[in-house]
Parts: sequence; structure tokens; C-alpha cells
Amino acid sequence: MSKKLLALLCASILAGCGGGGSGSGSSDNSDDVVDIGEDITGALTSLGADGWAASSLEVTGGNDAASANQYIVTTRAELIEALYGSSDTALSKDPSNTSKIIYIQGTIDLAEGDDGQTMDGSDFIQAANADSSANCSKYGHTDIDTFYDEYNAEYDPNGDWGKADVSGELEFARQCFQRYQATRMVFRVGSNTSILGLGEDAEIKNGMLRLGKSSDTAVENIVIRNITFNDAFDHFPQWDPTDSDGRWNSQYDLISVENAKGVWIDHNTFSDGERTDDQYPSVFASPYNNKEQKVQHHDGLVDVTSGSTQITLSYNHFKNHDKTNLLGGSDTPDRDDGYGPGAIDVTFHHNYWQNVGQRLPRVRYGRVHVYNNYYKLDVSGSTSPTYYMGDAMTLGTAAKLYVENNVYDITGSYSNSKLIKLSSSTSNQTKCLTAGYTAAECGTYYYATENKVNGSTKNLNSIVTGQESSSSVSVTILDPTDSSSFWLPSFSYTYETDSTDNVKELVLRSAGAGKLIEEE
Repeated sequence: MSKKLLALLCASILAGCGGGGSGSGSSDNSDDVVDIGEDITGALTSLGADGWAASSLEVTGGNDAASANQYIVTTRAELIEALYGSSDTALSKDPSNTSKIIYIQGTIDLAEGDDGQTMDGSDFIQAANADSSANCSKYGHTDIDTFYDEYNAEYDPNGDWGKADVSGELEFARQCFQRYQATRMVFRVGSNTSILGLGEDAEIKNGMLRLGKSSDTAVENIVIRNITFNDAFDHFPQWDPTDSDGRWNSQYDLISVENAKGVWIDHNTFSDGERTDDQYPSVFASPYNNKEQKVQHHDGLVDVTSGSTQITLSYNHFKNHDKTNLLGGSDTPDRDDGYGPGAIDVTFHHNYWQNVGQRLPRVRYGRVHVYNNYYKLDVSGSTSPTYYMGDAMTLGTAAKLYVENNVYDITGSYSNSKLIKLSSSTSNQTKCLTAGYTAAECGTYYYATENKVNGSTKNLNSIVTGQESSSSVSVTILDPTDSSSFWLPSFSYTYETDSTDNVKELVLRSAGAGKLIEEE
């Protein structure tokens, strides 16, 4: 990839601003490089993180990057070089932690094949067969439709297989193909990185950005802004008959914050793209053909797991997706991985959740602040594409959730527990205590105020406490006036809320990719 002179930013963002020029190659002469700043990029900077991302770290991404590490990226290969320092490297390798700014221009297809076209499932199978290191050719499959015809027949829960764990050669083949797909479309992001979209049409599609990696040294100081992320499509989902009453599960999020500290994700748009869930109904007969048993090719939009903490998601648009934001991936803490109380601290503010199902967010362990967001949800399934509202927020094991000044517009009849579900148990709390955390750290805390549902203020606190008997775990309702409370957002950072009356209009005007230029 050529490192392009930042004078190109002028042409990319502000037409007719003078100067400009194109060029390839890099230059050590800083006079040849346009300084990054609001004079050139408008509101597109690496600075301005707030919430948890500004609590103790100064999250600036690659703002201080040398000119040699500032990139305008237009292709998949260029993105690889910008992230890893070389275009000839395996995506599973460690990315560069050198301070860098990566400007995304146009559309980057993370699943692009060597022929320049998006790889489909059969392409991945055939490429895996041709790669001796993948060791998939021994299974003898070349076509994804034929493969899944055999897979579905073998593991049909109405047939001889029943509800046993799937295993055997067909499942081993699926795992092999899925692992190979990951080698082509999961891109790792190192520390001290800014990934910023130029203009109003910057897009990253058909893959996943992984920030950190479980059990590895955590990455930190990452900024991602002004990009549309679409369709981290898993071609090889697994049928799991033991998951509830049977579920299809997939592997890829659009962004997986897996082991990262100090991350600001701002003014982006996330969705399933053109391959929406309603195109992939259940393949089995009753009683395994409910909407929950659709063939799920997408996992999360932005998930925060393992030892990740001090994360802010602001002014994002989450749409047309089911399992949107998982915070904490397990009920069992892992001190070696940094996962448990003290991790998964996240702020959500001024985001727009539109036509999504569940996990808005779903929280385990973290101290999570959700304020000034707008939710437009549908219980009835009348919205196209169809994503039925499930449990919006979920208060899980040892979660601390503070919810204020949010607005919900919900189509169809819903139960109050769909707004906030208490999902914990004494056995899960015991896992936390056994790991050596205190009873206070392993407690479940909640507070909500000034939240409106379909135009009326809703008491979410009473909805939570009304579920205590069925969950066997007590919930402490935090007192915002008590300085001895276990945690309040104001203990960690300063912030101001907008009036609930103004939230909907403000979020609709400002949330999502392409809105930074408008704000300027």
C-alpha cells in the first residue's frame, strides 16, 4: 500500500479548499503533509472522548501519529498494511501498536477474494480446501448448499440425532470452514489507533474488527468514528439443540471489543446490511421452527467482553439486527483474563437503536451508564425487515446499570419485563464470590430515572424489583443523592444529560455515520 499524503484529505472532505494534489509513497518531510485538525477534517478528529473513555485515560487514538503512519485506505490490502504494518501477513498475527490514523475512503470489503469479488460460502469452502494449512479438503465438500443439506439432515432434532450435542465429521467440517473464514475477514486492531471515515459514505462490510484478544495482552487507546459497518456474515453457523430449546449460533460481531481498555466508538452506523435475518428462517419442522430458531448468520453489532473496560459508545445508529450489544460474555469471572467486577465499564449515550431485537444492552459485571438514547422497537413484527423486540436491557450477573433520560417508541403490545429483564441467580453470584470478589462487588445494582415509553414516564425501578423473587437475587436500587452508594456515574466522570423531551429529535438528527460533517 502507498501511504498517501494527507493533502488528499482536502479533496476528500472539502471540495475546492485549495491545494490538494495526489501522490503516492511516503515523505519524511512534515512540510509536505497537511496537519490533521478541524481546519481540514471538520469535526473528524480523534479527540473528544467522554464517559468511561475519559474517566482515567486520555483516549486519543492515533492523534499523535507521525506522518509516515497516517493513511488513506481505499482497499482491503491497504487496510491490512495500515493495521499490521505489512500487507503480507496473516490476520491472526499481532497488529501494530504504533500510533496511527487510518482514514477509510469509500467501501472496504473485508471478505474480498483474490479476484476482487466478495467471497460466498462455497468460495470459502473451496479456498479452505486449497489451503493445505487449513486441512479442510479431507472432508470432501465443495458447495455450501450441499454441505448444509447434509448437515441439517444429520442433526435434525426431530430425527434420530435428537437434542444431543452435535458432533462427528459434518460438525468438524463446519468448524474447519468457519475457522478458515475467520482467517480472511477478522481484522485485529492494535493500540493507539484511530479509524476514521472520510465524508458521508465510508463503509466497512462483510467482516469483523477485533479489538484485543482473550488471554493476550490488552490493547488500549482506540478511536473509531464516522463509518458504516455492515454484515459480519457467518457462512457457517452451528446448530445447538442444547441452547434453550434449540438455537443457531454464529461467531462474528461487526466490532468485538474483546480485551481492550480506553475505546471510543462514535458516530457510526451498524446493521446486518442486505442479508437480514428474515431471509433465513428455521430449516426444521415444528416444534423447532419458531422465530428464535431462525438460522442466525450474525452475532453482535458491538460486543464488549473479556477484560475490556472504559469504553464509550456515543451517537451511533444500531439498526436491523437481533443481538445488538453484549457486555460480558460469561457468568463466570476470570481473574487471569481481567474479567469480573472492575471490567466491562461502558457508557452509552445519544445512540439510536432502530428495529433491533435484544441486548440493548445485556450486562454482566460492568458498571454501565445508559443515558439520552432513543429506541424505536417493534414487538408486533410489522416493521420490515422483521426484527422482533425481545428483552431490551438485561441486568445480568453482578451488573451495575444506571439508566436515565432515554426515550422508547414501541409498536405493539409488550410486557414491562421486556424493557428491563433481571437475569441473575444465586448460583451465578456464588461464582463471583468464589473467585475472591467481595459481596458488594458481586451485588446487582440498578437505578433508572426520567425514562419515557410511548410518551409516558415509566418507573423502571419497580419493574426490576418486581422480578427479584423469580430470579432469587436481590437488587439494590442506587440512590443518586447518596455519596456512599456502591457506584454512580458521577463518581467516575462528569457529564450532563439532555432533557428527555429533546432526546428523540436530537438523536435522530445527530446519531450515525455521515453526521459529523452536518454538525460542523
